[in-house]
Amino acid sequence: MEKEDCKNIIYGGDPSENGSITDGCASLGEIILKRLQAGGDFNSIINATTKETWKFSDVLKKSMSISRTLHNFGLQRNDVISIVSENRHEFSAIAFGAIFLSVIVAPINVTYTERELLHTLDLSKPKIVFVSPFAATKVVSVCKKLNYVKNVVIIEDDQSQTDNFTLSLNEMIKKYEKISFNVDDHVRRKVDINTQVALIFCSSGTTGLPKGVEITQKNAMSCLQTYRGFLKFFRASHQLSPIVINIAPWFHVLGFISMFMLSCTPDALFIFLTKFDENVFYKSIEDYKVNFLIVVPPIMLLMAKSPLFDKYNLSSVKISSELLRILISLVDILMMYLILDISSGAAPLSKEVENQVLERFKGKVKIRQGYGMSEATYGVIGVVETSKPGSIGMPYKGVYVKVIDENGRALGPNQPGELCFKGDRIMKGYINNRKATNEAIDSDGWLRSGDIGYYDEDQMFFIVDRLKELIKYKAFQVPPAEIEGLLLSNPKIKDVGVIGIPDEESGELPFAFVVKQPGETLTEQEVIDFVAENASKAKWLRGGAKFIDAIPKNPSGKILRREMREIFSWFWGLIQTSQVLISEKQNQIMESESDSNIIYGGDPEIFGSLTQGCGSLGELILTGLQKSGNKISIINGATHKMWTSRDILEHSKIMSRTLYGLGIRQNDVISIISENRHEFTSIAFGAIFLNAIVAPINVVYTERELKHTLDLSKPKIVFVSPFAATKVVSVCKKLNYVKNVVIIEDDQSQTDNFTLSLNEMIKKYEKISFNVDDHVRRKVDINTQVALIFCSSGTTGLPKGVETTQRNAMSCLQSHHGFMMFYEANYNIPPVAINVAPWFHVLGFISMFMVACSDKGTFVFLARFDEETFYKAIETHEVNFLVLVPPIMLLLAKSPLLDKYNLSCVKNISCGAAPLSKEVEDQVLERFKGQVVIRQGYGMSESTYGTIGVIDRFKAGSVGEVIKGVYVKVIDENGRALGPNQPGELCFKGDRIMKGYINNRKATNEAIDSDGWLRSGDIGYYDEDKMFFIVDRLKELIKYKAFQVPPAEIEGLLLSNPKIKDVGVIGIPDEESGELPFAFVVKQPGETLTEQEVIDFVAENASKAKWLRGGAKFIDAIPKNPISLTHLRCKQLRVSFEMDVKSDPNIIYGGDIEIPEDEEEIDYASLGDQIVSDFKLGFNRTSFINGVTNEIWTFRDQLEQSTIIARTLFGAGFRQNDVISIISENRHEFPAIAFGAFYLNAIVAPLNTTYTERELKHALQLSKPKFVFVSPFAAKRVIAACRKLKFVKNVILIGDGVKGDSFAIPLKDLIRKYEKIDFKVEDFTTKKMNTREQIALIVCSSGTTGMPKGVSITQQNMMTTFRIYREAFKLGKMINPDGTIVLNVAPWFHAMGFVSMFLVACSRETVFIFLPKFEEERFLQVIEKYKINTLTVVPPVCVFLAKSPLVDKYDISSVKVIGCGAAALSKEVDEKVCERLNVVIRQGYGMSETTMGTMGTNALVKPGSVGQALKGVYVKVIDENGKTLGPNQPGELCFKGDVLMKGYVDDPKATSQTIDSDGWLHSGDIGYYDEDQMFYIVDRLKELIKYKASQVPPAEIEGLLLSNPKIKDVGVIGIPDEESGELPFAFVVKQPGETLTEQEVIDFVAENASKAKWLRGGVKFIDNIPRNPSGKLLRREMRLMYKNSKSKL
Repeated sequence: MEKEDCKNIIYGGDPSENGSITDGCASLGEIILKRLQAGGDFNSIINATTKETWKFSDVLKKSMSISRTLHNFGLQRNDVISIVSENRHEFSAIAFGAIFLSVIVAPINVTYTERELLHTLDLSKPKIVFVSPFAATKVVSVCKKLNYVKNVVIIEDDQSQTDNFTLSLNEMIKKYEKISFNVDDHVRRKVDINTQVALIFCSSGTTGLPKGVEITQKNAMSCLQTYRGFLKFFRASHQLSPIVINIAPWFHVLGFISMFMLSCTPDALFIFLTKFDENVFYKSIEDYKVNFLIVVPPIMLLMAKSPLFDKYNLSSVKISSELLRILISLVDILMMYLILDISSGAAPLSKEVENQVLERFKGKVKIRQGYGMSEATYGVIGVVETSKPGSIGMPYKGVYVKVIDENGRALGPNQPGELCFKGDRIMKGYINNRKATNEAIDSDGWLRSGDIGYYDEDQMFFIVDRLKELIKYKAFQVPPAEIEGLLLSNPKIKDVGVIGIPDEESGELPFAFVVKQPGETLTEQEVIDFVAENASKAKWLRGGAKFIDAIPKNPSGKILRREMREIFSWFWGLIQTSQVLISEKQNQIMESESDSNIIYGGDPEIFGSLTQGCGSLGELILTGLQKSGNKISIINGATHKMWTSRDILEHSKIMSRTLYGLGIRQNDVISIISENRHEFTSIAFGAIFLNAIVAPINVVYTERELKHTLDLSKPKIVFVSPFAATKVVSVCKKLNYVKNVVIIEDDQSQTDNFTLSLNEMIKKYEKISFNVDDHVRRKVDINTQVALIFCSSGTTGLPKGVETTQRNAMSCLQSHHGFMMFYEANYNIPPVAINVAPWFHVLGFISMFMVACSDKGTFVFLARFDEETFYKAIETHEVNFLVLVPPIMLLLAKSPLLDKYNLSCVKNISCGAAPLSKEVEDQVLERFKGQVVIRQGYGMSESTYGTIGVIDRFKAGSVGEVIKGVYVKVIDENGRALGPNQPGELCFKGDRIMKGYINNRKATNEAIDSDGWLRSGDIGYYDEDKMFFIVDRLKELIKYKAFQVPPAEIEGLLLSNPKIKDVGVIGIPDEESGELPFAFVVKQPGETLTEQEVIDFVAENASKAKWLRGGAKFIDAIPKNPISLTHLRCKQLRVSFEMDVKSDPNIIYGGDIEIPEDEEEIDYASLGDQIVSDFKLGFNRTSFINGVTNEIWTFRDQLEQSTIIARTLFGAGFRQNDVISIISENRHEFPAIAFGAFYLNAIVAPLNTTYTERELKHALQLSKPKFVFVSPFAAKRVIAACRKLKFVKNVILIGDGVKGDSFAIPLKDLIRKYEKIDFKVEDFTTKKMNTREQIALIVCSSGTTGMPKGVSITQQNMMTTFRIYREAFKLGKMINPDGTIVLNVAPWFHAMGFVSMFLVACSRETVFIFLPKFEEERFLQVIEKYKINTLTVVPPVCVFLAKSPLVDKYDISSVKVIGCGAAALSKEVDEKVCERLNVVIRQGYGMSETTMGTMGTNALVKPGSVGQALKGVYVKVIDENGKTLGPNQPGELCFKGDVLMKGYVDDPKATSQTIDSDGWLHSGDIGYYDEDQMFYIVDRLKELIKYKASQVPPAEIEGLLLSNPKIKDVGVIGIPDEESGELPFAFVVKQPGETLTEQEVIDFVAENASKAKWLRGGVKFIDNIPRNPSGKLLRREMRLMYKNSKSKL
């Protein structure tokens, strides 16, 4: 390549100084062969992990064996093999063996998921896949589904053949080892090294799924050529042969090319690691005296900061000050005296890390970075001799580099811009992805890197950041890498990744994910302050900072910012929604308590009196403890320490005295903030003895949460365990209502007057006079006296304070007595229960309180949950009753630890606090071999404990029956109590219902209605046996389309998968469907599971509404509240669709518009952007053919001609929203003119070429075009009309040889006038438009009800329509594998014709043949000549195909599909055409006002049906009152969706009459749908004939008449009749040569139709039925014809 003559293009110099690129060889294989032969018995490759060593002769021998084997397997030049393996010796042999045959090698990441494997294998389509045992299972699983993979070969010596598909490498080699094979015959065959692909690498994947990078043999040879030059320099500088270590994986371009170059270098030794281990890395350098490192930035970062580094004796380090840094960027230098070079690359290395490394080596090394891309084979810039801190060096020999601005202009020194490269290293392209290739490599061969950089006066280059990753903060472009470099200079920070997060005001704000150094203390605020102190304001972390465990990176160390943005979006969603309080008051209809649908649990008095003769809850507790005496009441399951009831009573009395001494009295509040411990009980009971109020608070709350919850109850004394003491003291000192904080710890001494130790406090008041009996026996109003204030679950926002009265607590104790009686009667043993719930939660506290105050039972507790301690406690204390929550049940179902312990003592498991799925329940029962009973229950903080529970009756999945003393009802949205098996909201009433939310009357009134019913917010139902079942949280139901999907149901299903440990399902916003189910999944340790497998598992086992359309994501833990009561589901802001669409089953939705898996969803800036992109992708393929002249236009032609039009219009002053009109028959200039206007975001208004001057004037007045393009056919009329219209600037004459004047200008003259102006189409098409508002097209309405109106079609309408019809193109490809050839006769000035033309023009799956006008014989000739397989026609053409004898003269058997639209096609004609031509007719329905179609036929076809609702379209059928109708009930069709017009131009009245206030478009057409949701058109609403009380559809009579073989065409109208209203009347066109009388026509109808449809008005024969260009009957004209004929009579 010649050096380009441009001062701002930097050239690295002539590479031939390093020798010939081919080295005299015919192929890359021959070069490798010669190099390996030259190496002989010298060591070549060493595995640092296993110490296994291969000589050059070993590599050669193994490579030749592989080559022979592949050859005998039938592999030839250009076939592909793939290698999916970690670094190992066999990798190089397999690769070289393939290259000897000019077979292509495609290395693939060994850690890819099955989904990623499928994607990357589909890129290269290998015949043989070599895989290491590490990835064998998933690779075999994927490959068995791929018909192009012939075999999978396992790379393992002892692996035997498993089947015909899966082979072992040794077995494969042995099979062919004795076959004669000469490798020279293959490597010496001359290949075109410029085009012969050698390797296919995966691109980095930083912008999406990887693309396949095609590396030619010349690309690889160029690297080897440069490497020869480097070795020459290295030996001269150091008098040493290179001993190199490279830790990069060989499936990555950096690792593979390094391995390739070093393996082909006879005097170099190459050390590799199977996987990176820091100790092995350092040790290998020391053992093998490594003098050259090739590493990536994360390893440099490790060497800069790792303490392990200092463990090695590096006293012998002696590093030259002239060290080399070549190839790709590095991180740190290992301090061996023989380390002479470190090469770091694959991602930018910050100056800060570089300085840290230099400092660590005491300045004895020089770090030289480099730069490369997969697309540039390896390195294109690097440091050889000259280095500068932070610089990546200078261009390598043979490489051209330029830095360009946004306009593509080459920049000079110190001007940052995008780096571009040219030379022998640039890839051939992305495999099978011309679009991406054209975007990456321009027409001059420059590779656009997408990276921002600059060069200085010495032509040294510096990287700034990724082009697409720059953060757009206000007017600034902020490089994330710069902020990252700064943060990495902070010694407390181990790693960092910076992204931009959306901000309405500023565009984007910098946000940092930070990994702390182990053991370091650092707050997020300190990170933010650090940047603010050291960087300019634009770079401040205004978006915030968050600590995470690891920064997501690809294998080469590039930061995956896309994944970080994904992490941020979920993290931010959780933050946002956790702060949202939903408090919308519901309208309620009160129910009387005698309602049969109110379920009562029965009288609780059978268990004894509620109060048991006590005046207060304190007295009840005191009595219970006294009665129990020496019963072991509470056991610490971890320490095994025990407390009897007497111990608890004594400690509680001491606490009561102490509190009294502190001044605590009735209604004063104390708070307890502690994990479970025995003091918790005595503190709570001591307070209750005084009728004081106890407010337990979550021990793990943050200071913010603590302040909020303390503010709810305002305690005077706060008891806190040492675990939370620091933060609690800190918060309480700021609260003036807190008198003291008391630390619960025996050896804690008093710290100050505010903070006391429990022991100190007790001692202080131990001698005061106090009699507990005086207090507990004081009668209080137990109905109003608050005993406890719990925090609500917090699932809908910050917790509220739940006031639980003494009566509420007594009611629980009353039920507990009943259960104890039942338990002992059935099991003959006292209950020994374990409850892992924390006592600061209602479930934990009330459980502890009930057992402690009962004379029956022992309660085992854990301070905090530990699985092994839990099992050990059960075994040690022979626990027979477990009180658990669903996550612990899940553990029992799945944990392998359970099998280590003898848990046969367990008889009962009670589970509550959240729904337990049937699947988990069954798994636990199976695990315990059916020897346990699982009792589910249901309760809320607001109902004190349980309200529903299982006692002696069981049903799988049921939470049981109503507990005694509790009333329950299930209500609908209107508050009506429902009967059995009808899901609704659960409501409760009884002694357990809270007093209310403290100091929050509004929330209380929303929760408890005026009749005392507590609304739970949970969905459930009861069956005929009054057993209750929970469906889900009311507010957590996922609203998917018309369905309400319970997350818990999907969770239960997923938990039945043995590979899944835990799961949480939420609904995520979706514009079209409302919400989509999305799952967060925790895998079982050691299990392999892909997100796609999770999605597929649900799809295979659940109904469609429950499919995980939103996706799935693996995380470490499901976020739950402290008791794991409920998932803290994201209450994300939902994009809601109107309520009628969600709730009305009679609204039919066509489904989501799907993006094919093999296509990336592209966010086009405008309609023009989409068209240009599609034209570029099609390029040299045929697009249009004129069926008359046989002229052909390719996509390239379309792009060129439309760009010329755009330039011409721009030169003539056209800008956004200006209008052009096109009045022409179908011809090739038509689309070029229209698309050229679209590029400028101008508006196109096509008009009927047959319009009269009067009609032209009306239609032109609608759109007011500046230019009117007209063909010779209509020129005279159009010019005459336009000369009278001031808004028309010029008429442009289309065609050859036309003559014009200053007003009417030939198109060619106009083009010539502006052909030299500076114009780039991308400057306009890539400008981001509001496509929902930007009008693209103004078409004329059909004119069936009067003069046409102007229909405004937006760019979004057009783009959505294209997305909808893409599926039809896909279906066409399935029917016609060789390609779809379409003939379309619809005129392009009509909406159907224009949009059809646009769709096909932008579709690469079709060839579009058009006719200027419909001519019967020409139509048939074109079908025969071009073997048309698809017709797009209107009903009159179908009538012609059904009846014309001309059809039999031509071979039109190629036609497989006929698409018919624009007007109704009768069932009779449909069936006749299908029978005659053996075709499928796919009808459709649409209107100008809906852009094109709203209904269409795809897979399911029924004669006469226009199909089903198209994707993205909602349809309803309504009666005269607007009520939606069900199946088989005719009514007016209404539509909604992104295909609906913006409105009628300048006619708001007509717009509002057509589109109602809810956005429904009323079509004026009568139709219905059947049970399969297939639609049928009956007639126009306004065209129905009103005969007496009947409404007669004219189309039905027309369809009947067209079944008569003597009739060619027909039109039916209603004519006035004084007696009957209207009478049916028919205009009839006879078949040529047929004899038929009017009376015969009348009789035909009378014989075949009901009386109302008889032709009582008469019949008249005419020559032609009046229709509009799309084939619609013009009944208005027929009425006029009738009137005129009547007047003549």
